[in-house]
Amino acid sequence: MLIRFISWILDFKWVSNLLWRVWYKYVARVASRDHVTFMNYGYHSPGLEPLKLQRDDEENRICIQLYHATAAPFDISGKAIAEVSCGQGGGASYLARYLKPASYVALDRTENAIAYNKETYSEIKGLSFVCGNALDLPFENEQFDALINVEASHCYPDIPKFFSEVHRVLKKEGRFLYTDFRDATYLEDWQKQLTTAGFEIVEIEDITDRVLHGMDENDKAYREIIDRVAPRLLRKHFYQFAGTKGSIIYTSFSSGKKRYIRYVLKKS
Repeated sequence: MLIRFISWILDFKWVSNLLWRVWYKYVARVASRDHVTFMNYGYHSPGLEPLKLQRDDEENRICIQLYHATAAPFDISGKAIAEVSCGQGGGASYLARYLKPASYVALDRTENAIAYNKETYSEIKGLSFVCGNALDLPFENEQFDALINVEASHCYPDIPKFFSEVHRVLKKEGRFLYTDFRDATYLEDWQKQLTTAGFEIVEIEDITDRVLHGMDENDKAYREIIDRVAPRLLRKHFYQFAGTKGSIIYTSFSSGKKRYIRYVLKKS
């Protein structure tokens, strides 16, 4: 009953935005204590060619694959890269170490996540972290060759404003490497928002099935982490947040109500 009520109340945009902000701050604090560095749903396919990962990265393979699928279509090596909503920094760490950008600035609005990231990843060359707002990016005009945003924008209160900010900070013909999900009925409007903001759609791919496979692969590990770190009374809500089997978001992907999309966009 409580889960249904939460689902209903989240349909009110201002309530949803406030609750997401509070919830992410709490989750980041819990995740930092247990050194959880990824919080995305993951990406996997039985026929997917496996990435060559260092031993220490193997436990995060499924989540890393989502970052790789998002960023790899554009060569970021030697380039100036930004990420908005980096969370616990696992994706930023992977991309900075493996794909070798000249610089990688990762932003999140959650202060304790940024503090954790600065301490945890301090030895990675070219990687830095900054606290800031996705709707008011603390960057110069035309500063970056590419900007990455993974599974985060559905929480933003003003999507056109976010797209405008991304467009502003990208260099001419810079790339916006972007993944997120929306209701299936909203996909056309979503794409119109992107083109209206001044982006050319270079690639668009529905990756819902691969994200669902990722959720299946992550299910056991996520439940174990939640059972270990979350207060008993909140565990059901953490299961919902993590997208475990049977959660609202898992069911929405399975039924086709929501679709998960990968974009490569070019500033025009």
